Amino acid sequence: MNHKDITVGDLLDEGRRFVFHVGEYQEGDGFRATIVFEDFPGFFLTGELSNRMDATPVFWWPTSDPDEAQEMAYRHSETILGVSRKDHMLIIMSSMGAQNRARRVQVKRDPDSGNVMLRNGYGQELGLEEEDAVALYQDLPVNGIGVSGVLPKVRFASR
Repeated sequence: MNHKDITVGDLLDEGRRFVFHVGEYQEGDGFRATIVFEDFPGFFLTGELSNRMDATPVFWWPTSDPDEAQEMAYRHSETILGVSRKDHMLIIMSSMGAQNRARRVQVKRDPDSGNVMLRNGYGQELGLEEEDAVALYQDLPVNGIGVSGVLPKVRFASR
C-alpha cells in the first residue's frame, strides 16, 4: 500500500494512466481490487477514491482463483479504462520499477547558493542549507544507527 502524502486525486490530476489490479484475497469476497498508477510506486485501495477506505467504491474480483481474478482485471482494463492487456502489464511493471527507484535518494548541490537538494524516488524534494546538509551527513546511520545514536528523521515535502 502507498503510505505517502500523495493521493489518488493528485495522480489523476497529473493525468497518470492507471489500472485496477488484483489485491489480497478475502474468503467469501474474492480478491480486492487495487489501483496501480503508471510510474508511481505501490498501490491504493479502491476506497481511497472516496477517502473512505471501506466505503464504496470498494470492489472485488469475485473468485478464489488468482488467474481468473487476473483475467477479470485485464478485461476491466480493456472495457472500462480502454487499456490493453499489454499496457496493463506495462503500467504494473512501471509501478514496480518506481518502487525500486523510491528506495534511492539523489543528492544535488546548487553551485550558486550552496544549498543541497535531496530528491527521493517519489519525486519529492527537500532543500537544505549547506550547514544543515553537512550535519545530516555526519549523522548518517551506520548499521541503522546515526553517529549520535539515533536514526536521523527527514520528512520530504511534495514538490
